[in-house]
Amino acid sequence: MPIDSRERISRWGGQRNNGVGYRDLSLEEIEAIIRSGDIASIRELSRYYYRTNGRYRNNIDFLASLPFYDTVVLPQYEEGKGSKSLIIKAFNNACQFVENLDVKNTLTRITREWLKSGVYYGILQELGNKVVVQDLPVEYCRTRFKDFNNLNILEFNVAYFEGRYNDDKLREAAVLNFPEPIQKGWRDWKGKKLAEPWVMVPASSGGVTFCFAEDQTPLLIAAIPELYKLKDSIAREEKRDENELYKLLI
Repeated sequence: MPIDSRERISRWGGQRNNGVGYRDLSLEEIEAIIRSGDIASIRELSRYYYRTNGRYRNNIDFLASLPFYDTVVLPQYEEGKGSKSLIIKAFNNACQFVENLDVKNTLTRITREWLKSGVYYGILQELGNKVVVQDLPVEYCRTRFKDFNNLNILEFNVAYFEGRYNDDKLREAAVLNFPEPIQKGWRDWKGKKLAEPWVMVPASSGGVTFCFAEDQTPLLIAAIPELYKLKDSIAREEKRDENELYKLLI
């Protein structure tokens, strides 16, 4: 009888974090999860291997740090749209924004999360003179549309606040840390003005979404069965060497 994907996850601790070793999941079950196309189960499998398998983790970390992340700020002059001093000030502000964003470390982190989960969701936040990209849980995010600049539009499920926070004061304080579209969406959904809890957060409002060629499957997921076979092969070689040594001692 086929094993339900959620049952597979619970067996190896992907959601319950119960410390179960990945050997509790057979090669056939791993391949079945990948073939199922159940993106949530595939993501859990990828994250679990990132935590427990050194080769899988090293490949992801290497690929995330491989690109040379750099930025270019290009001023655009429009006649009658400001004095030279205003243009220089705007250019300096743009350069300072890029500097505060810490592009290299930020994009390395985003790429690592994208490689693990197949997609990255976040929100650009400005805190005083600091700029950060706040990570969002993929379970409460999706993207289906693009804006006029061909950028993916983030959709955030405001039910996240109910699922994450039991205390009303903590929940409301958490809501205030999100951009206005999400705050408004939360109020509207709580007031039953929305039929469903999904709120669009375009790039102009701070929404950040990265995926590879519209495919949200973790990029290296197909390598996991081969890593499993490699682990078994090494174990068999070690056992064979142990047996040979035992024979020599006898």
